[in-house]
Amino acid sequence: MIRTDLHVDRGDLQVDCTDLHLDCTDVAAIDSSGLSVLLMARRLTDAAGVRFHLDGRPVELERMLKVTGTLAYLTGRHASDRPASSAVERRSAGSEQAISARSGGPDTTT
Repeated sequence: MIRTDLHVDRGDLQVDCTDLHLDCTDVAAIDSSGLSVLLMARRLTDAAGVRFHLDGRPVELERMLKVTGTLAYLTGRHASDRPASSAVERRSAGSEQAISARSGGPDTTT
């Protein structure tokens, strides 16, 4: 169960936490609101330098994350675990893939 009604003033909170493990074993279904909470949790843990883990993912959750294209982001390596250059390289590779996916081949209109 994920509680979204909690508010923590991070300025007052002193926690020595390096990893956040979210047990998803009992997740039977997830909608866009639930997915939004997971994405927000990942962004917040990244910003805090905490590694985010989705443990015990059932097939339904795995399928939803794959369909929405969020599986790699939510289950991938933490930003601090990657070399600094890999984010730029990944963006460049992603841009090239997007361009080639849109391209129907050489421009024959000229």
